[in-house]
Amino acid sequence: MNIGYLLSNSAAKFPQREALVSDQGRSTFFQFECRVARLAGAMLDAGLKHGDRVAILFYNGSPFAETYFAAVRVGLVATPVNFRLVGEEIAYILNDSGATALFHGPEFLPVVEEVRDRCPALRLTVCPGGGSRTLGYETFMAGGRPVEVDTGLMESDPCQLMYTSGTTGRPKGALISHGNVLWNLFNTILAFLAESRDSL
Repeated sequence: MNIGYLLSNSAAKFPQREALVSDQGRSTFFQFECRVARLAGAMLDAGLKHGDRVAILFYNGSPFAETYFAAVRVGLVATPVNFRLVGEEIAYILNDSGATALFHGPEFLPVVEEVRDRCPALRLTVCPGGGSRTLGYETFMAGGRPVEVDTGLMESDPCQLMYTSGTTGRPKGALISHGNVLWNLFNTILAFLAESRDSL
């Protein structure tokens, strides 16, 4: 029971069904799975290891989904960063989480360049288009070897690190397991089914 299987199972059962629709285009479950498998391999080839925090700073779109599923596929901990935050707040979350990698949109390249020297644990940054010290997203992905879902991952393993809004102080990270995410998903599905029945 880990989140990585949600995508791989869908790709096996419904390879030609549409999975993603975004500003970057459309992709089937098979295409989505292939890109995620290669991106996950590139992460491991870059030296990331089980439990490492992978910060994700994108607007809604395919790169966010690909990076999230690639990270959790191989036991890395996805750490979304709110795109509304300013440099000091981004630096705080990167340092507090101990993120060793940051995948981000090109819109955030200036702020990432501004704060990265204040984040000693951060050793890998990847962005569509790249930058002076940032690898290009597509080039990074293309260099990876496709990897399968880590079969050793259990529902108790950490999946993502979510930060609170910090309304009464600094944001606090909540470590969420694969099981937490899966049961939340099941409860959401059941709620939708109940609402659907109620509307009949």
